[in-house]
Amino acid sequence: MQKKLKRIPRKSEYLAQIISIIFHPIFIPTFLFYTIQKTTNHQLSTQFILFTLLFTVVLPALFVYFLKKANKIEDIELEKRKDRLIPYLVSTLILIFWVTLTFLLSYAPQKIIAIQAGMVISLSILLIINLKYKISVHAATLGNALGTSIMILSFNANTINFILTVLGAFIALLLVCYSRVLLKKHSIGQVLWGSIMGIVIGIIILV
Repeated sequence: MQKKLKRIPRKSEYLAQIISIIFHPIFIPTFLFYTIQKTTNHQLSTQFILFTLLFTVVLPALFVYFLKKANKIEDIELEKRKDRLIPYLVSTLILIFWVTLTFLLSYAPQKIIAIQAGMVISLSILLIINLKYKISVHAATLGNALGTSIMILSFNANTINFILTVLGAFIALLLVCYSRVLLKKHSIGQVLWGSIMGIVIGIIILV
């Protein structure tokens, strides 16, 4: 007789949900640039921060909300691979416009624009992978933030800020990966490959 799988305790589910919401992919760019602003000598303008909120949080969230209202997707968490195609495609186009606008209006230093470009590349790769295989966007986004933090803070922050920020990003990545697997949103392989992809792109884009 097969052993019955134990049900996840409610408290664990609740905590995992909170972690997934706090570290949702749409919030990571704002967290990342705020951290860069506070720990390095890169001074980011108010316009840039507002643009980041608009193009990485507000517009993608509204688009997914309207898709759900129009019954084009099953749920706003985009659990089904087939539901991810249009949101990912539109979000990629939104990010491209964000990067282009930042460049044309000179709202951020060149390295910051490179980080933005890395985010576009990450989402574009996720879009392609999603055609055949489901991968964790939570893990990929946080992995990208970790890789970016390692590269940009190693040259622009003091040792304490570097250690605390990178350690914090690494712990956040572990918590998110654990939460996504615990909630059965992704397999271990999906969060692992998402993390690796994000970290690699975050590092390469700033080499």
